[in-house]
Amino acid sequence: MSTPPPDTSSMQEDAPAGADRKRRRRRPVLLVPAAVLLVAGALYAVLDGDGRQRDEGALATSCRGALAGGELATLLDSDRLRAEPRTDAARETGWVDRCVIEGRGGDSGVVELNIGWAGKAHGALSGLGRAGYAGDAVAAVPLGHGWSGAVLAGGPTADAAVLLPCRGSDRSLLIGVSAALPDRGSPFRDPDTIGALARVTTGTAERAAKKLGCEASPGGTVTSLAPPPLDRADSVPLGRATGTCRALAPTASARGRAALETELGDAPIEDCFVTDTRGKRLYHLGAFYGPYARDLRADPPGEQRFTSPSGIDGRTGDAWATAQCRGFFGTARFTLTAATDRERPKATGDTERRERQEMLKAFARDAARRHGCSGLNTPSQEGSGGHGMEEHL
Repeated sequence: MSTPPPDTSSMQEDAPAGADRKRRRRRPVLLVPAAVLLVAGALYAVLDGDGRQRDEGALATSCRGALAGGELATLLDSDRLRAEPRTDAARETGWVDRCVIEGRGGDSGVVELNIGWAGKAHGALSGLGRAGYAGDAVAAVPLGHGWSGAVLAGGPTADAAVLLPCRGSDRSLLIGVSAALPDRGSPFRDPDTIGALARVTTGTAERAAKKLGCEASPGGTVTSLAPPPLDRADSVPLGRATGTCRALAPTASARGRAALETELGDAPIEDCFVTDTRGKRLYHLGAFYGPYARDLRADPPGEQRFTSPSGIDGRTGDAWATAQCRGFFGTARFTLTAATDRERPKATGDTERRERQEMLKAFARDAARRHGCSGLNTPSQEGSGGHGMEEHL
């Protein structure tokens, strides 16, 4: 009896069913990782969204809610900013508020911002990188555009400040900003980057004025600013100076010398550097107004304190003068310091002493007139330590 052939139709029907069961058993295994990824992605989105909201909230409330967020994002090259308040530290030094801002996700840099009243805030001058001797400092570039402010920019770091007087009041708002962009080479040699820092400063000043009840007349928009002069390549013959060194052009000291100068403006700090033809700095002439003139008197021990209206330092031969200026500029101080070895003895020759006094008087007269000052007090030919002459401008 032969064995009947197998029922192939039955086997064919059973096989697909078994395969389907195997495939159905595998599907949950394949779906589990996908589900985990979906849950993890959703959780990350929620957490990241919460983090972004926290960052936005901190940015909106730090520094009295006066931060210019859009301009900060441009300067730091980041669309997500983190702000940290430093209010307690600010109040310890007479400022109203302080905060630190940085970009999320990368080395975009950091910005410290200070808000205060010019008559109470301490350390305004050191906040611009000026503490003591300024012979090797970076020149202050005026903001212009109707602002009384300046930027001191050098390589990866820069400082900026603006004074904003309040109408109908003797108070003036003071905004100080320090920025560091260490991973961009020398960003503050770029006019657009300096302009971005200027807009952070002026934008914060406008907002702070509204927050603090200061009725003010802000200036216009600063699009870009030329970087400060640094060396011989940036100098001009002193006899052809047209900016902050222009008053020295007709003096005898102009012969064979050059100038590192900036454009004229209404800045609360101004610089003129006199160099030799090789670019070596010889003298620094500075003009300081408002809180910067006040801080100049509080230089650390070992530096001339400029406590008298005018005079000549008996050791170094450095000289200074003062004047009384309009409104928030207050008492102005004008200085001449030798940009050489600080330990060398004072100038001993009569010719050099007369030359220094001539330069200081010319520089101070010009700066005082442009800032609406009067009663210029300059050191006399023989005097020192406060014996001076008052001029009517």
